[in-house]
Amino acid sequence: MLGDRKPKPLGENADWAKKNKALIVSMEHRFYGKSQPLPDFSTESLKFLSAEKALNDLTNFLNHLIT
Repeated sequence: MLGDRKPKPLGENADWAKKNKALIVSMEHRFYGKSQPLPDFSTESLKFLSAEKALNDLTNFLNHLIT
């Protein structure tokens, strides 16, 4: 179950996970919430904000989770 660009309350997700014996993990997208990899939003910094990098982050997160 993948969330959004901000943390979600556990509420219904926790109920679903308990019912399905699932594990809840959360990954915050870089540049959203508290995940600020760089100190500013300059053009130079924003070159690291892309769909490709987001998918790479997710792939790395999932690989780390399953190993």
